[in-house]
Amino acid sequence: MPLERALQRRELFLQYLDALGGLGRLETARDLLTSERFPLEPVLQHVYLATANERLGESTAVANEWQRALEAADNASKCLVLASYAEKAAAPDIADSAYAKAISFAPNTRAAYDARVRLAEAHGQTANAQKILAEILRLWPDDDHERNHEMYLRLLLGASGADAEKAVREGEVLMAREPYNWQARATVALAQLRLGHPAAAIQAFSGITAEESSPVGPLAVRAVALDANGWKDGAKGDARNLAAAPLLPEERALIAPLLSDRSQ
Repeated sequence: MPLERALQRRELFLQYLDALGGLGRLETARDLLTSERFPLEPVLQHVYLATANERLGESTAVANEWQRALEAADNASKCLVLASYAEKAAAPDIADSAYAKAISFAPNTRAAYDARVRLAEAHGQTANAQKILAEILRLWPDDDHERNHEMYLRLLLGASGADAEKAVREGEVLMAREPYNWQARATVALAQLRLGHPAAAIQAFSGITAEESSPVGPLAVRAVALDANGWKDGAKGDARNLAAAPLLPEERALIAPLLSDRSQ
């Protein structure tokens, strides 16, 4: 496509930039963006400059362009667009900041809260994820799934006593309503372990069979419950299967003693 034609419409201009990137002509794309021959919306301009500089290996310029994109995002919609681009470009800190900024413009933007929890957990930031979930529950107090999620993270972070007793009560209600909810079962099991009730912990997993698609966090809790009830071989086998799984740091810490016994 000739450049003069690409300059006629935004969609054509973006296609032209993508084509330059596909051909490896990144410096040409960058020069075209900085020349401002086409009045591209500032957020997109800086996003494209960030990705071009990333491929050119210019890390300082990358950081600067992402920061400029964040500063240019002056409403919730632009922040969400920026966050989406940043996630795809493996820039999680910018994505999280963009989601947080979207919330500052529109505090009831639920998708932004959910994305922040997902990002925090993906990067092992359990305490941060728990705080965001607590804020979700303040705004949406009737969300039983997120209430269970928040309690599970609190238990991972060391909650016990009255908190664990409450987790058992609320988790069992959710289990009764949703028998195949692995997360609810894991919350109840972990709470029972915190309370020193290993038999009740493994009982929380009765009537459900692990499959390839089963969530790995609850499987880690189940491995610990198996170990606490004396089923050492099964516990170690499950832990080995989870060794490379994307666990939260606290979940990995739960099964670490089982993995350290591999040679025994």
